[in-house]
Amino acid sequence: MKTLEINGKLWNRDGNTYHSAEIICDYSLPSEKIYYLPFTYGYERQFVYNSIQLLVKKGQLPEGTTSTIKVKDLGIELIENFKYCKKKDLIHLKKYKLTFNGRLNGSIGKTYKIKETIQAVNEEEAKNELYNKYEHITELIIK
Repeated sequence: MKTLEINGKLWNRDGNTYHSAEIICDYSLPSEKIYYLPFTYGYERQFVYNSIQLLVKKGQLPEGTTSTIKVKDLGIELIENFKYCKKKDLIHLKKYKLTFNGRLNGSIGKTYKIKETIQAVNEEEAKNELYNKYEHITELIIK
């Protein structure tokens, strides 16, 4: 990864701060990937720390990367932005009901009809989570 842009959204209510973020890895490069940090509690720059933790979990940053200093030490250009917004403008998780024929990882040959409900920010993220979980998927239906 060469660049990391974290665009946070903050919302205050009764002295409490909540946030979400759009995270863009390698903006305008062929390897560009976008992740979304869903709406959660956190103050000031907590969205940056939570975004870094999400990228570690997704395998985009190495284990042990816990701060902006460590990100910069990896030679990654880091850009942070945030704006205050209304609650409705924060990024929320939605439930996606998926029905598909697929093969479980580790199973040989046999295909199963599987129904799952996955919480994700958008349909693309729900599909990615599903494709990471199962080895072979055909006839994917999303409701």
